[in-house]
Amino acid sequence: MIKGVSKDYGASTSIPAAGSTRILLIEDNEDDAIIAQALISRIPGNPFTVDWVSSYASGLRALQEEKHQACLLDYNLGTRSGLDLLREAIQYGIHIPIIMITGTTDRSIDMQALRLGAADYVIKGETSPTLLERVIRHARERHRAEQEREMFHLERLESSPPLGMAGGKR
Repeated sequence: MIKGVSKDYGASTSIPAAGSTRILLIEDNEDDAIIAQALISRIPGNPFTVDWVSSYASGLRALQEEKHQACLLDYNLGTRSGLDLLREAIQYGIHIPIIMITGTTDRSIDMQALRLGAADYVIKGETSPTLLERVIRHARERHRAEQEREMFHLERLESSPPLGMAGGKR
């Protein structure tokens, strides 16, 4: 078991530290989950609380709860793939930044993940604590900026007069 990380999040009672960013780690391999936690624990100031789930189904449930600010999603999840989960999460309207983290260096998977809506793609074994922190921070910042743009456009639409109803006397 990983110290400081709750496995199978749905049954967890962990409380995130004040001011921390809550990260969902979806990883079916416990050794890889331990490595991911070790990377995160070595981030200076460690501003993250990690909830680990070990299956596709528990990952989707945790994403639907919308209690996390970012997600690290493994590509290989048993018989399903992280791409399948990413696709399904987007269909459900889940909007947190999802970062694919995988051992494969296949560029086509990288590109497919980004086209499907992944915030970023990092390769296990090539990731340092500094890189992982920056990837998470940048993904969250891009997500925040995108939400602000959406709100701005919605406000403009709501404040605009309906088409064909321009003020004018008849």
